[in-house]
Amino acid sequence: MLKKTLCCLLYFFSCACTYSQQHFSFTVIDSADTNSTLAIAESYFQQTFSMNVNSGSVACKNNRYQFEGTLEHPTAVRIFFADDKRYVKFNEFFFIEPGSQEIVIKRGAQGLYVARRPATKIESELQSFLHVVNSDNIDTILEPEILVSYIQKNPSSYIGLFKLIDQSFMNDFANEFRVVKSLFNSELLTTKEFKYFENRYLKELNLPAIEVTNDVKAKVNVNLNSTDGKYTLLVAWFNNCLPCIREMKQLVILNQDPEFSRRIRIVHVSVDSLKFINENKATLKKHGAAWENYWDVDGVELKKHIILDRYPTSLLIDEKANVIAKNIVVEKIVDYIISK
Repeated sequence: MLKKTLCCLLYFFSCACTYSQQHFSFTVIDSADTNSTLAIAESYFQQTFSMNVNSGSVACKNNRYQFEGTLEHPTAVRIFFADDKRYVKFNEFFFIEPGSQEIVIKRGAQGLYVARRPATKIESELQSFLHVVNSDNIDTILEPEILVSYIQKNPSSYIGLFKLIDQSFMNDFANEFRVVKSLFNSELLTTKEFKYFENRYLKELNLPAIEVTNDVKAKVNVNLNSTDGKYTLLVAWFNNCLPCIREMKQLVILNQDPEFSRRIRIVHVSVDSLKFINENKATLKKHGAAWENYWDVDGVELKKHIILDRYPTSLLIDEKANVIAKNIVVEKIVDYIISK
C-alpha cells in the first residue's frame, strides 16, 4: 500500500546543504498532434521549493513541447494542457531531475496517454515503488502500514518521503512523530522536504480558535476548544466537491446517533467565494447538515495552520484545542476518541 534498497539514490538525496541549482530540460514529444499549449507545475508540497522554470507553459513547436530551467534535486511535477478543453483529462505526474529527459505522448481510443516515460534514476525508483505497493498510480491512497513497511525497507527513498507527505495519513501527530522519524536515515532527515514534513505535519498543533466569515459576511472568531467536554470536528469543503458531499451525508447519518452527537461538535468551513454563500447554505439544507458553517475564502486562515492539499480536509480537535487527528474516517471517530 518490499523492494531492494536503492543505495544509488543517496547521491541525489543526501544532505540538503550539498544541493545547488542545476540545469534541467524536459521534452514532450507530441506524437498526438495536439497543437496546443502545455503547462508544467510543481506538485503539492514541493511548490516553490526548488524548481525554477523558464516558462510554466509552452506552445507546441515542431511537434515538441520544451521546458527548461534549474532545480536543486529531483522534483515532483504535473503536466497538463492549460485552458484546452479538448485535453482536460490529461494530467500526468512525473519526477524530473537535473539533466535532460523526454517523454512521448500519443493518442489512443481513450484519449491522450504517455507512450514513453523518462529514462532516469528517479523514474526507475517511482516505477519500482508502484510495483511494490501494487498500484499503477502515485495518487492511490495506501494503507499506512504498507507505506510504513516500504519506508522501513527503503529509508533513503525520496519517493517514500514524497508519498508520506502527499498522503499525510497521520491520525495521532505525537505518536506518529516518533514512529515516522525513526524510519528515515540521517541523510534524508536533513533535506528541506523532511524539514517541511516535520514542521507542517509532525508538530503538535493547538488550534483554540479560527477567524472565519459568517453567513452575513461578518468576520467572527470561532472557538474550537470545548467547555462541555465535546470534541470538535472541523471540516474544510467546497460546494462542487463530490467527496465533500459524500462525507457530509455520512456525518448527517452519524450525527443522528446520540453516542456520536453527545461527543462530537461538527463545524464546516467552506473555502468557496462569499458570492456562493446562498448555494452553500442550500447544499447544507438539502442534505440535512444543520450544524455550524462558516466561510474561509480559498482557505486563507486554515492554511496558516495546516496544508489544504485535498478536500474534504478534517481536523479532530479535543477539548483542550489540541489537533489529535487529521482526515480520519468519519465512521471511526467515536472509536478513536474512546481509544484515547
